[in-house]
Amino acid sequence: MLHIRKLRRERGITQKGLAKAIGKSYVTIQSWEKEASYPNAESIVDMCHLFGCTPNDLFGWHEERPGGFNSLSPDERMLLDSYNACDACVRASILAVVKTSGSASSFQGAGDDRG
Repeated sequence: MLHIRKLRRERGITQKGLAKAIGKSYVTIQSWEKEASYPNAESIVDMCHLFGCTPNDLFGWHEERPGGFNSLSPDERMLLDSYNACDACVRASILAVVKTSGSASSFQGAGDDRG
């Protein structure tokens, strides 16, 4: 779950201000905050610099997994390593399978704090 909206609001930055600061469109920022699309690595780095945070903070990883990568089971680590080794096309296929699986609805709605 992305914390773009939360971090942006905490720092008093508007969506348009964020868009201008990182060279993206206002519509792109809206899409990220709705989690209809996701930022690329360059945009993540730009937002982390702007917000003065880490990618862990931006993605809420400390909240979901306080121990970080080390708190994953061996199977979870293997899955994550394998996913990270895939090219963009394979990753997109994996995400499509996850999103259409029976457990995807509980995964997608977990911890939703949009607003």
